[in-house]
Amino acid sequence: MCVKVLPTVVAIQGKHVNVDEVCSWCRMFREDDMHVMFECSFAKQVWEAVGLQRLVDVQQNDTVKKVLKRVLNTGTTDQWIMQRAKEDGNKHHNHNSTGIQNWSKPPGGWIKINVDAACRPGDDFVGAGCVMRDDCGKFLRASSTRIRGKMQPKMAEAVSLREALSWTKQWRSNKCIFECDAKPVVDAVNGARGKSMFDTIVEDYSYLLKHYKEVLITFVHRSANIVAHKMAQTTYSETDLKEWYDYTPDFISCNLALEEI
Repeated sequence: MCVKVLPTVVAIQGKHVNVDEVCSWCRMFREDDMHVMFECSFAKQVWEAVGLQRLVDVQQNDTVKKVLKRVLNTGTTDQWIMQRAKEDGNKHHNHNSTGIQNWSKPPGGWIKINVDAACRPGDDFVGAGCVMRDDCGKFLRASSTRIRGKMQPKMAEAVSLREALSWTKQWRSNKCIFECDAKPVVDAVNGARGKSMFDTIVEDYSYLLKHYKEVLITFVHRSANIVAHKMAQTTYSETDLKEWYDYTPDFISCNLALEEI
């Protein structure tokens, strides 16, 4: 595109070929290189889909080369890393031969917090657990707590993530990736919300996320979230667990999580 060899309709017309100059994607505007790359509605959807639409700033009298150069000069490394982390988190990209997804390390400089909930019919509480690890896969902290109330699994997952966001900000407020195996919860966080009780809980995330400089909430397969699930299950073995119980690397009772890690 930078050397103007892409066969857009305008380029083909320049070679004296009789073709319709209207874009074959949007069917609205003249198809030149700037339109194909940045201005077409389809092109904008592509940039948005990869999370880079805000970096593509098209100005008057721009050329493709000018726009790309400006994007590469103004896009920080962290912005590109954040997008890569988001893509990795939303893809089932790390499967073994049995089709089971394995836990994967976060990008350099980031930490990953896996979150899960455990609930049993008839109980008046749900268990919540989370495990924090760094970009080397090293265990940092883990926590478990009981959250009072009878809840369906979807609601329990939403409340657990809310509590994990609140707990984590005590230790870390930037470059955090929260992984959750409840896709409806992740979709609600990253998309439109309604007016149900579930949506009200998700709305609380907006306040908590203000405490973070860079944060992602992504979906992960349950098989890659097993440690957090075990932490949530420990709440059923404790006789009186009312608040977040903190497990650090030197806390010997954390063997359950450490062995699995």
